[in-house]
Amino acid sequence: MDTVINNVLQAFVVYNGIIGMSATLILALIILGLVKTVKKSVKEITQPYVVLYLTKLQTDESVNYLVLENFGQRAALNIAVDINPELEIEYPKGSPFSLFIEHRISVLAPAQRIMTALPPGDYMEKRYDCIITYQDDKKELYTRKQILDFSYLKRLLFAPSPQNRIAKNLEKISQYLEQQ
Repeated sequence: MDTVINNVLQAFVVYNGIIGMSATLILALIILGLVKTVKKSVKEITQPYVVLYLTKLQTDESVNYLVLENFGQRAALNIAVDINPELEIEYPKGSPFSLFIEHRISVLAPAQRIMTALPPGDYMEKRYDCIITYQDDKKELYTRKQILDFSYLKRLLFAPSPQNRIAKNLEKISQYLEQQ
């Protein structure tokens, strides 16, 4: 009887060790997975996040502004913006000019933005596929794809201010004089 009890106790000790080691291994794997997830989250939170968007200023609602802004926590370096089809702006007519997006931008600090005014034009009728590429200070490359679709602007109502009415009337006079 004593041998049976000793055999049972020895089997329990052997299996108890295996169960303990298995539990420790499983716990270590779970902790390793959590550490990787936390590292990835910290990296995503602190990376640069560059976006291209369209806005209007409250002081002048007659002009659209194309904005390139870094919403991230780190500086974005060597920023290049590729827009397809090409965003063509001619103002005044027959005199195309180069937007900031046609050049490589060396640095855009966190919360910094670059704006350019967009005069009225046929670009409002198109949809643009944009690819923004940039690096962080550790030379890691980021590529962000987005779509610019300005057609929604035609359906927005803005409160007419006296400055807007003057600007719109001057634009109409200018278009009339160009036709003459």
